[in-house]
Amino acid sequence: MSPSVIERCSRKDPNPRDCIRASVEKLRTNLATGNWGDDFKVPKLEPLLLDGIYMDRGKDFKANFTDISVNGPGKWILEDIKVADLEKLTFDFILTLPKLEFTSKYSLNVRLAIVDIKGKGNTKGYFKNSRARVRVRGYVEPKDGKNYVRFRRIQVRINIPEAKFYLENLFNGDEVLGQLGNRVINENSQIFLADLVPGLENSLSEKFTDIINNVLRDATVEDMFPPEL
Repeated sequence: MSPSVIERCSRKDPNPRDCIRASVEKLRTNLATGNWGDDFKVPKLEPLLLDGIYMDRGKDFKANFTDISVNGPGKWILEDIKVADLEKLTFDFILTLPKLEFTSKYSLNVRLAIVDIKGKGNTKGYFKNSRARVRVRGYVEPKDGKNYVRFRRIQVRINIPEAKFYLENLFNGDEVLGQLGNRVINENSQIFLADLVPGLENSLSEKFTDIINNVLRDATVEDMFPPEL
């Protein structure tokens, strides 16, 4: 059966948005820790582990980021929710991610603003005040006389207005050139975000979809949205 933290929201509620919002807010700690009880082995959001991101735009721009770990996704703030169609389990959420801090391994050989930047080592940084649009589309799976709740791949789109990178060991550890390289990289951070953001979106989409379908694997429409309470 579904975890006890799952709230029930009546289909006859004239404003189901408030009930669904309260239910989502109640899941915050569980989503971050992945702790839903002994019967549920579900991925956690903290830390969020991303697949390697590889950038190759020709001989003047090659950069790889691997072993990426992101802290902060579990501290999301629910800005808004839209119940597009309760019968079709269709919802839209807007989240704020106040600060995402990341670490990774890197190797790069890029040319930015007439500066050739090379290095290999560890990197860290953060994204601030990001906003995510999360589109949830569900469906009903009839089975053994019951109507189970299922969700298709959840779509996540993120806008990151502020990013900071610090790459260690640029230019084989030369301190002066390393400071120059990091300054140029941060002045051109949107170039890196163009490839990093899709990787972050994809990882969050996979995690959210996996989590929600695992947590609600035994939930029926009647369990979650009864005709009346």
